[in-house]
Amino acid sequence: MIQCFLGATLRSVVIKFDEEESYMAHLFSSITRLCPELEDFQIQSVLEEPSLAYTAALSNLVSGLPKLRVLAITSWQPSEELVAHLGSLPTLEEWAYFELPDYPHPERLRSLDAFVNALLTHPSAKSLSTLAITETPTPDVTTNHHNAESVAFFLFRKFFKLPAIESLELTVPILSSLDDSWLEEASSAWPRLSTLELRGEGPPMMTLQGLVPLLKNCAHLEHLRVSAVWKPFDTTGLRNCSNFKIQEMRIGNLVVAKPVVAVFRCLLLLFPVINEVVNQAPGASEDRRWMRLKTLIEESRGTNTGDEEDGGGEATD
Repeated sequence: MIQCFLGATLRSVVIKFDEEESYMAHLFSSITRLCPELEDFQIQSVLEEPSLAYTAALSNLVSGLPKLRVLAITSWQPSEELVAHLGSLPTLEEWAYFELPDYPHPERLRSLDAFVNALLTHPSAKSLSTLAITETPTPDVTTNHHNAESVAFFLFRKFFKLPAIESLELTVPILSSLDDSWLEEASSAWPRLSTLELRGEGPPMMTLQGLVPLLKNCAHLEHLRVSAVWKPFDTTGLRNCSNFKIQEMRIGNLVVAKPVVAVFRCLLLLFPVINEVVNQAPGASEDRRWMRLKTLIEESRGTNTGDEEDGGGEATD
């Protein structure tokens, strides 16, 4: 019955279902045959383990759409060959819900690297303005291997070849191995940057001072959420680095060094209108330095709720 709606003039197909049906593979082959002009193809489903027949039929369908412009498929792990094909497809403008194969570490990094390489070969790479990548952590993924820092730096420096980036959101465990030098390069590579979100697993290496180049070079920066160690630094001679657009930050992993009051002063110099900082790290509410900084921020804006969360004043400063 569904095939009655298919035809040569159809430009968009959106399919929604909860469980895999036996007819889906046949439907996919019909779409390839009957809809050569299809530009927008989307599937919204929740499949824990798609069958081989389903995956093969879906891959054949996607690879057989030469005019594909928008692709959004949940619960799907395309092969590296198909990733490369899509990376070279000149019509493709939007690709959502891409899932890397659930390989053990470091094979997951190699898969991510293959995806980035394919992305860089796409004809629209030079004009790509928005990119979001999320890697779901698994128990075998760790950033504590001997060359994590060099692997992360090499992999994520490739993003600087995307000169038009305005919004970059990355949630990848190994991101915590990047340091301030990456932020400095990012500030030069993306002058139109308005949103930057970096969230890794484990102790971060970036610092509060590392944000200075971004504030100097990226005049459009409005959303900044970077896991980092906030420690005080020498602000003597610091000029033209205050951001008056950012009023709140939600940070995946924030580590506060001491003295906390000095950290607070550096923070206000960089972000004079900051109203709220949310530390999303596990156990943040039990971190006395963080709770002390949170209280100072609230008091500076007259929004102190009166909660006694800091648990003891400046004993940790």
